[in-house]
Amino acid sequence: MKNKYYYFCKTLNDKIKKNILKFSDISIIFYNSLPNPSSQELNQISSFCKKNNMPFYVYNNYQLAVKIKAQGIYLDSRNRNFNHLFSNKLKIIGSAHNQMEYFNKLKQGCDLIMLSPIFSNVKYSKNKVIGPIRFNLITSHWKTKVGVLGGLKQENIKRLDFLNSENFGGISFIENQ
Repeated sequence: MKNKYYYFCKTLNDKIKKNILKFSDISIIFYNSLPNPSSQELNQISSFCKKNNMPFYVYNNYQLAVKIKAQGIYLDSRNRNFNHLFSNKLKIIGSAHNQMEYFNKLKQGCDLIMLSPIFSNVKYSKNKVIGPIRFNLITSHWKTKVGVLGGLKQENIKRLDFLNSENFGGISFIENQ
């Protein structure tokens, strides 16, 4: 089973570039919550992806994804927008925290749905963490590609073998290597 990784990137520096290149199958999701992100930063990340033949996605911004000719768009769990459905050129990745959000992402036409949070992290308390067993139970009947998101770190990367998924996303697994 070949794993596919998704890195949520706000900025690039030499250390992050070096760590990204360690992965054979990785996609970059430009993660910037500003309505008009820095064009310099965006161009740097886009150029890096093109140069290294990596798929490039834009976080929650359909117009920006079309404008810069990204391969796709990432829709977080709060995004209930359907504007992207007018274009079938973009690959759509979505995130969900439960079954209800999963069905919403299906209606949005997501090719891949990331279930979050799988492991403990600073954003979610321990009682909200899904864990490998619940992840497998929840996603066992999902009719789309499934991914893992949240808390992916070097110390728990071996636990990924127990999951029914080949897709993994996060930030710290790249930045903290």
